[in-house]
Amino acid sequence: MEYIESLRLFRTIVEVKNFRRAGEILGLSPSAVSRAIASLEDRLSSRLFHRSTRQFSLTEVAERFYDGCCRILDDLDCLEADAANHGRVPAGVLRLVAHTTATLTWLAPLVASFKRKHPNIALDVTLTERPVDLTADGYDLGIVRPFMLATDLAVTRLLQRLPLVIVTTEAYLRTRSRPRHPMDLVDHMFVTVPPSMHNPIVTIRTERENVAVPINYEITSNNPGSGQKVGERGVLP
Repeated sequence: MEYIESLRLFRTIVEVKNFRRAGEILGLSPSAVSRAIASLEDRLSSRLFHRSTRQFSLTEVAERFYDGCCRILDDLDCLEADAANHGRVPAGVLRLVAHTTATLTWLAPLVASFKRKHPNIALDVTLTERPVDLTADGYDLGIVRPFMLATDLAVTRLLQRLPLVIVTTEAYLRTRSRPRHPMDLVDHMFVTVPPSMHNPIVTIRTERENVAVPINYEITSNNPGSGQKVGERGVLP
C-alpha cells in the first residue's frame, strides 16, 4: 500500500475507532488493514496502537502523529479539490451545530474566515450543549464535545483539547482551609457541570503520580461560564 494511503487508513481507524469498519470504508480486507498498519509502524519505528482482543487505544506517538497526518491529508485533499473544481464556486447552505461554551470564544472568527473564503455558502449555526445525532437532526457538521455524540457512527476528528480549571474566590477561602494537596479538595464544595456531561472526578497530575479526586457539589450547570457566577465556592468548568 502506498504511504499516503496508509496515512488515510491510520486516520480513518482513529476517527471511526474500529479497524474493521475503517477497512470497510476504504474497501480493504482485515488482513490488508493489519499489513498496512504493521508496515506504517515499521516505517515510523514506533507502535501506534495498544491492542487487545476487544479494543485499542492510541500510543503517545500516535496522538502526535495523528495531528500532523490530518494536516498533510487535508492539504492534499484541498489541492486535489482545487484542481478538480477549478472554476466552480461552492454554494448552498451548511448546517452547523456547535457546543456553546466550548466554541463561543473562537467560533465567531472561524465563521468569519470561512465566509471570506466561501462567500456563496450560507451558514445555519445552532449552539447547544445537549446530545445530538448529526444525521438524524439534519446537520452537515458538528463542533461538539464527545459526550454530545448520540451515536458512535459519526466520523470524528480531534480539534482542540479543553483543559479543566479549578477556580475559587478569596471570600470562599476565608471560610475554608486552603488546599495544599489534591486530596484536600475532597473537603470543598464545587459548582460543576452535570454528571451526564462529565464524571464528578478530576484527575490532577503531580510530579510523582496522578491523583483522582472525587468532586462534592450542590449546584451544577450545563454552562460553566455561568456556573462561575453562582455562589462563592470552587468552580470546575
